[in-house]
Amino acid sequence: MDSPSAGVGQAHKRIDTDALRLVLVQRFPHTFAGRHARKVPLKINIHYDLRLACPDMTRREITLALRSYTGGPTYLESMIEGAGRVDLTGAVVDHVNESHARHAKGRLTTVLKRRAENRQKRQALLEAANANRSVFVTERGIAA
Repeated sequence: MDSPSAGVGQAHKRIDTDALRLVLVQRFPHTFAGRHARKVPLKINIHYDLRLACPDMTRREITLALRSYTGGPTYLESMIEGAGRVDLTGAVVDHVNESHARHAKGRLTTVLKRRAENRQKRQALLEAANANRSVFVTERGIAA
C-alpha cells in the first residue's frame, strides 16, 4: 500500500493523520479503534513495533498517527491505573502505572479545556457574523 504522502516532499505537505490512523485501524484491528470508539492503552514504545510491521510508513507518519491517536479524549480516558496495555496483536503485555495515569488525566483536562475554549470562540464568531449580517440586511432596507 502506498504511503498517504508518498512522492511528496515531507516539509511542504500536510499529512492526513486521519488516513494514517485508518491504516492502523485496518491493519491492527485488535489494537487500534476508530474515532469515538472505545480505546485501550498501547504498549510503551509500540512505535518500534509499528516501524517493523509497517515498512511502507515513514517514521514521521507513524509518529503523527500515534500522536493523533493517543492525544484524544477517548484514549486519554482509557489510561486508568492498572488498565492493560496492548501490543499489535491486542495481547496485554503491561499495565498503566500511577504516574502514566496521572499524566494522562492532566493531558485530558488540557485537551477538554482547549476544546471548550475553541467552541466558545467559534460560537462568538458565528454570533458576530450573524449580527453583522442583520445590520447589513437592515441597512439595505430589507426586514431581518
